[in-house]
Amino acid sequence: MRGRGRGVYRRRTVSAAAHRASCTRVPSVPDGCPLDQASRCLRAYAGLVGTVVTPNYVDNASARVAPWCNCGASGNRREECEAFRALFTRNHCLDGAIQAFDSWRPPVMQDHQDPRQDLEHSFLEVSLAVGPLKGCFLLSTLPVLALQPLL
Repeated sequence: MRGRGRGVYRRRTVSAAAHRASCTRVPSVPDGCPLDQASRCLRAYAGLVGTVVTPNYVDNASARVAPWCNCGASGNRREECEAFRALFTRNHCLDGAIQAFDSWRPPVMQDHQDPRQDLEHSFLEVSLAVGPLKGCFLLSTLPVLALQPLL
């Protein structure tokens, strides 16, 4: 049990540290967020899902996220708690990465808006245009293909 407990603790710690390193503003960049940082930030953010610090959407009107907890019971570690929450609540880079992800559609999908087009034909065109579909790209594309006639 101890080995398993340590593994869980390590995964949680590594995920939080990866998020901090990947989503922190960079002073040498004009807006604080390097172009290549968005994908790293989203991967690190996704690594927090399922942990005790899983961030949730703050409201239905924006893409802003925050941990589900607050710092009310953090006692003499309140500053540390607020600094951690700021990684989500006041993080321009994370907000931008989530908004970019929310608005992104593969160019192949943008070209095929004909609702009469059958699903098999759509899948063939996507797979030919982007090469073999792999991993999470396939999982994120299949629902779009299935819903395409409704779009």
